[in-house]
Formats: sequence, C-alpha cells, structure tokens
Amino acid sequence: SRTRRDARPGAQAAAALRSSHVVQTFDYGVHNGVPFIVMELLVGQSLADRLSTAGTDAAVLLETIAVLGRQAPVEDLIAIRGWPEDRLTAARAELMATGLVVEEGGALRIVHDLVRAAVDAQLPDERRRDIHARVASWLEGAAGENVTLLLRASEAKNRAGLDHVP
Repeated sequence: SRTRRDARPGAQAAAALRSSHVVQTFDYGVHNGVPFIVMELLVGQSLADRLSTAGTDAAVLLETIAVLGRQAPVEDLIAIRGWPEDRLTAARAELMATGLVVEEGGALRIVHDLVRAAVDAQLPDERRRDIHARVASWLEGAAGENVTLLLRASEAKNRAGLDHVP
C-alpha cells in the first residue's frame, strides 16, 4: 500500500540518524501485512518527575506556555502572569533546567508538541480557565483598536468561561 511504501524511506532515514536527541531505530518491515518499527526503549523520568525538581512557579510557567501554544515571548509571560521580572527569571531558570523548555529569540519554547500535549492533558480545568482569563485580560489591555487582538481576547474569555458580551 501507499502507506507502507511511504514509511520505508522514513524508517531508513531514521535508522541512519545518530544523535543523543533522536531515538535509535533498529529495524523496520512488514509482518503479516502490518508495518512495524523496532526502536530504542528509553527509560527515563515522567513529566511529573522532571517537574518535581523545579518549583511551583516553574510548573505554573510551563502550564502557561502550554495553554498559549508551544512558545511565548518572555515579556508576554511577565505581563500575563503579573510577576516581577526577577520572579519570572528564577522560574525560567528552574524550568529550563528540567530540559522541557528552551529559550529562543526572547521566547520560551516547549521542546516538543508531545510535551505540550502532556502538560495540557494533566492541567486541571480551573487552572486552564485561569490562564485563559489572564491571557484575555492581557490581550484586552494591549489591543487598543486592534481588532485581531480584541478577537483573540474574546476567544480567550470564551475558553475561560467568562461572559464576553458587553
């Protein structure tokens, strides 16, 4: 099938990669009509284990970035969280030490979409709504007459469960 044909070059390319950042691929093929890939088993820490080494502020910062998408400018995070810069700097350092976030061009980025999805999945609805409410408030303050930002603020209010009709 087309899927099996398309999978072979990808599996071959993955098998050729050698990096500490890539899971090793050992074999691939089709058995009884079912494609398979044999990959390295990584034993490591869970998301909770990684975050246990960081403080509460680092976890809150990770949750905020996850709700925003996959990355967020540091200046925006300061405004959204309402934290002084030194508090965010400390949380950022703890969070970066977990290896779950990197800083690129003044923004913090979650290292992989699966990490973002895992953070989002474990986030209690109340905290998610609080983050959306904070984002809505920040966007409204920054929007002025910018219709796009006002729309994003309205969407964030909706996700926060807030009445956004004047």
